[in-house]
Amino acid sequence: MSSISILGPDVVTLSPGETSVLELIALDARGRQLDTALQASWKVEIPARASVQDGRIAAGEQLGHTWVFAAVADLQDSVAVWVQKPEHEPSAFRITLLWDEEVPAWWREALTTAARRWEQVIRDTLPSADVATLTDYCEMYDAPTLGHIVEGVEHGVRIHVTVSDAFPPATYVEAVGGVCMHRGLPQPTTVLGKITLNRFWVDAGMRPHRLSHVAHHEMGHTLGLVGLVQGHQPPWLQADVGEYRGHLALYGHLLDEGRTVRVLSYLDGMHWSLRELMGTTPSYRIGNVSVGSLMDFGYPAAWYGAGEVSTTPSP
Repeated sequence: MSSISILGPDVVTLSPGETSVLELIALDARGRQLDTALQASWKVEIPARASVQDGRIAAGEQLGHTWVFAAVADLQDSVAVWVQKPEHEPSAFRITLLWDEEVPAWWREALTTAARRWEQVIRDTLPSADVATLTDYCEMYDAPTLGHIVEGVEHGVRIHVTVSDAFPPATYVEAVGGVCMHRGLPQPTTVLGKITLNRFWVDAGMRPHRLSHVAHHEMGHTLGLVGLVQGHQPPWLQADVGEYRGHLALYGHLLDEGRTVRVLSYLDGMHWSLRELMGTTPSYRIGNVSVGSLMDFGYPAAWYGAGEVSTTPSP
C-alpha cells in the first residue's frame, strides 16, 4: 500500500444536521486501487462544524469550513467540509448602505438591489466588530473623523456611498468600490466598505443594464473581491503577483469550468481572469469562484447563492 485516498468531491457541502458517508480506498505505487479492508482513524479539525465516525460525517450547527482527516498507519488523506445554511431559511446577513445627500435616487435603487442580491449569497451574521476601534486601518479616507459612519458595533457590512469630482475627465469608470476596514485574519471580512460614484456619470446617467452590473460589481469589491486585504495577507493570497490559492475558490472554479487548477490569477489586483460578475469580461452572473472566495474570507456563504443578478432595480 502506497497511499490512501478519500473518494468524492473536493469539498463536501452539508447543512446543519445533514450527514454524508466517505469512502476510503488504498492505492499502490501506480495509483491502482487495492482490494484491502482499511481500519482507519478519523478526526475533524473543528468539532463544532462537523463530527466523523467510521467515515460518516455529520454537520454541526456552526457554519463554515473545516477539514476531515483519515489515517491508516503513517498514511493520511483529507477532505474539506463546508457547512452552509439551508436554502429555505432566510438570510440573517445584512448590508447597511449609508448615503451622502448627493447620491441620486436611481443609484440608491440599484445599490439597494445589489445589497439584497449579495445577502442571498452570504447567509448569516458576522463576528461583531467595534467600528470605531478600526479607523486607523481606513485608508480610503483622509478626514480625522468619520462621524456616524464609524459609530457602534457591526455584525454585517456597512457601505458608505459618496459622489466625487476626483475622477479623470471623460473616464469610462462610473464608480469604484473597495474595502475601508475589515476584521482581522484569518477571516478578513469587511466591516466598512466605500463606493465612490463619478459625478460625470451621475449627471449624464447610465443605461439600466450597465447600472445594474456596476452596482453589483462594485459592491463585490467592497466585500473583498477579488483578493482585497489590507496589511498582512492570508497565506492563500499573493496580491503582489496576483495569485490566489484559497481552497474553496479553487473548488468554485472546478464547479464553473469543469477542471481543477492549483492557482487562480486575478488581474489589476481586483478581477478574475474569467467571465463572471467579478471577472474581466462583463457578465451578470455571480460565479462559484467568487462564492468560494467569500467562503475563504470567512463569510458564511452558500453555493446556491451563485447565479444571475437582477438587471432592474427594486421597486
